[in-house]
Amino acid sequence: MHNIELAWLFKEIADLLEIKGENIFKIRAYQKAADTIATFSKDLTQATEKEIAAIPGFGKALQEKTKEWIESGEIKYLNTLRAEIPQGLLEIAKVPGLGPKLVRRLYEELGIENSDQLMKAAKEQKIRKLKGLGAKIELNIINNLKRMREHLSEVSLAVSYPIGLTMIEILSEID
Repeated sequence: MHNIELAWLFKEIADLLEIKGENIFKIRAYQKAADTIATFSKDLTQATEKEIAAIPGFGKALQEKTKEWIESGEIKYLNTLRAEIPQGLLEIAKVPGLGPKLVRRLYEELGIENSDQLMKAAKEQKIRKLKGLGAKIELNIINNLKRMREHLSEVSLAVSYPIGLTMIEILSEID
């Protein structure tokens, strides 16, 4: 099923919009779309425009992006967002305790674009110099980055389960 692919793309759009500080309703629309698509019973590449339009929460913009993805395999809007935002910021946003607002702030005020720069800034005690932040957040960043790097090869059940289901479905269709 191709739905998981599109769900991942919509999730990435939501994450990038959140880092940019966009409208929360727009962000939630993409998050909900990703969740809905991931569990949608029909392969969207086989769905009609009418079936896509009937998906709960799918407004015109989501319908158009779904159609664009089905026809071309990409979403221009996502490509534009990727070009606007350093990819390392998505990686940083996955560090426990760092929300998109703080990620954006670290980028804007300290120029931090990836986890290596984040680790270096925390170790050099640069983060505590920002208003409202202190030594505790630096220690948490260091510990959480170390933990993340130790578990880099592990895949969570939330990620692996839908992929496994898709693989089972694809394999069961093979004669």
